[in-house]
Amino acid sequence: MNQAVTEWPANYPQNVPPQESSPANGQSYRLVCHNPPLRADFATSREDGLCLREPYTELEFVCSYGTSQFWKLEDIKKTRRLFPKLRKKLIAIGELTPSCGNMLNTFRPSHHTVWYKITAQPQNNFSVLDGV
Repeated sequence: MNQAVTEWPANYPQNVPPQESSPANGQSYRLVCHNPPLRADFATSREDGLCLREPYTELEFVCSYGTSQFWKLEDIKKTRRLFPKLRKKLIAIGELTPSCGNMLNTFRPSHHTVWYKITAQPQNNFSVLDGV
């Protein structure tokens, strides 16, 4: 991926986002702490402290610099139930656009990783679902 200095965070290593990623697009779900969501709710897995312990696979390492999201509501609800650290989080729904950054389907069927550009403001496109 060609990393323009003004496009991606300075802490992204080479090959992040990966070449096989594509411009972000589509409706997506994200676990957040705030209602309404804040920019901090879209921190990377690495910033959230949700990374797996080393040794990483190459994909896990690359994804740790991205934000974990889901295509399907039932999948994000299941993930929230499975992990005690996530159980108090809220589910937000929003629309990804190419101006947000890049994305790649990763790990589970509806799971995807989003690498947000430094100018992205995803919190403006997401809202918390009530009663979920």
